[in-house]
Amino acid sequence: MATVRLIYRSKKKRSQLTLRLRYSNNGNSFAIDAKIKEIVEREYWENKHFEKLSRDPINQNRQVDLNNKLQPLKNFVLERFYSANIAEVDKRWLSHILNQYYKPVEKEIIDERAVYWIDYMIKTASTRPNAKGGIGLSRSRINSYKNLQKIFIKYQGSSQILIKELSKEWFEGFRKWLFESEGYSLTYVNKKISDLKTICKEAKTKVEIAPDIDLVKSPRGTAYDHDMDVIYLTFEDLSKIENVELNSAALENARKYLILSCYTGQRGKDLIDRIVAENFKKRGDHFVIRFIQKKVNKAVTIPVLPKVLEIYKNGLPYRVSIQKLNKHFKTICQKAEINEMVMGRLRDRKTGKGIKKLRPKWQYIGTHSGRRSFASNHYGELPTPIIMAVTGHKKESSFLTYLNRDNEDHIDMFMDYYAKMNLKAKKQSNLTIVKNVSNQ
Repeated sequence: MATVRLIYRSKKKRSQLTLRLRYSNNGNSFAIDAKIKEIVEREYWENKHFEKLSRDPINQNRQVDLNNKLQPLKNFVLERFYSANIAEVDKRWLSHILNQYYKPVEKEIIDERAVYWIDYMIKTASTRPNAKGGIGLSRSRINSYKNLQKIFIKYQGSSQILIKELSKEWFEGFRKWLFESEGYSLTYVNKKISDLKTICKEAKTKVEIAPDIDLVKSPRGTAYDHDMDVIYLTFEDLSKIENVELNSAALENARKYLILSCYTGQRGKDLIDRIVAENFKKRGDHFVIRFIQKKVNKAVTIPVLPKVLEIYKNGLPYRVSIQKLNKHFKTICQKAEINEMVMGRLRDRKTGKGIKKLRPKWQYIGTHSGRRSFASNHYGELPTPIIMAVTGHKKESSFLTYLNRDNEDHIDMFMDYYAKMNLKAKKQSNLTIVKNVSNQ
């Protein structure tokens, strides 16, 4: 139980009133005083304010006016008291509550539209923590949110969808529209769902969101789905690429990068920025390449294979952009007649959607192809953890998904086990027959 009283505690003839909060806790009584802003005369407060039937109309008006000011204040203090942690209630707490009453903080107006929060994520990207432990989202992450913004605006049309409306049911409708009506790949759809979930969780600190948002499934870690076609350059393809006649220095330079890519298994940015002379280190009778991968911030040590060593000794390629390399790689592979018809998905420049169909393999080759070629060509020939140490994959499951393969090691183990069991049974059978003949 708590009570609030207003008292006159000054020796002056005119002074501020004092608010006294009385309450009990664990059998103990407490009283806390604090000055308020209302100023009255001692003579009025002690002799006139509490008169029930004052005949003086001036005095009556003052009573009403002052009570209209003081009663809301008393109610405000009591409301805050009952919602507070009683252990925190003291003179400082009471002064803070009175300050809140006299100087209320204007309520921040928060935009609840989903498009606002997508835009907010883009505008604050430079100050956000990233996956590497630094500050600032990568260009690719920002572009991903910008693409989501365009798609979302198209989906909502003339309506303005609020962030709290993005429920599990809403997400299912959005997912279906992306996949069936817009024709995006399952992988891309999952990424957009994941990005939008991140937006919802960002907004959660300021506005109401759908209570079942955590039930929305978004396999964020699955970068490659079962519909993905693993396209890579075989050793036979690489032989054609090495021997094809090229008619420009730019293509000769790009061929070096393509071969380096397929024999080091590195991503495009690492290929250009990390496969440099200063990162080649002598290790016994061999060379290795040591650096920290940009995307995952992981240190790797790559064996310098014969094809890589040959390029290193004859001169590493000069630096060019990934965009130019992607274009040159396709030209080189086309000239080398890498024309095997393979199923794959390419993004249409006009619509931005991925279209899947049979095309000559050279059309799919880019800086991403070398990493997959390295992994695919060596898979099954070398232990998987050894290949992963070069590519930088942390989990074997992720590595196998990257190659679109299942781990079937257990099949070989079972077959080997039963082959040994059969062999053992045959030996026992032969021993029994020999034993019977000797007894005769």
